[in-house]
Amino acid sequence: MTLFVVAHADAAVARGRLFSLGTATPGQELGISADASGTRLAVSGVVASGERVTVATLQGWMVASLVYVPRGTLELRKNGGAALPFTTPSDGTRVNVFNGASDAPFALGATALGTQSPQRVSLATALLYGRALGDAERSQVEHWLGARYGLAVT
Repeated sequence: MTLFVVAHADAAVARGRLFSLGTATPGQELGISADASGTRLAVSGVVASGERVTVATLQGWMVASLVYVPRGTLELRKNGGAALPFTTPSDGTRVNVFNGASDAPFALGATALGTQSPQRVSLATALLYGRALGDAERSQVEHWLGARYGLAVT
């Protein structure tokens, strides 16, 4: 699957969610979020030990994209740049956001199925694709979103 958000974090909130898919259970959630300090961009819900933190700051308006392939790809990008390196090893093999359900719940600005980890965020757009977009498709969407909202996308 591929998730996109055009967002601005309005305040530093520890592990605050921008876009969450699945339930608020380790290994059954996938989302774009803040890290434990609330200042860096992260992927939430991948493993029980916490989010997968990147070096990218969670400041200003941005186009963030997350591409996930079960037991394969887990890539987070900010403003169309290269895939962000995680500060801890990435293990996407245990993520199962559907957990036997036909439709995984999703939420904007919090975890799905509840109000855990709410994030004070301004969201202009959130897009969810039920498949992993290829590099060309992902880049095309990122550039379209950047042009639409006047954001610099590389």
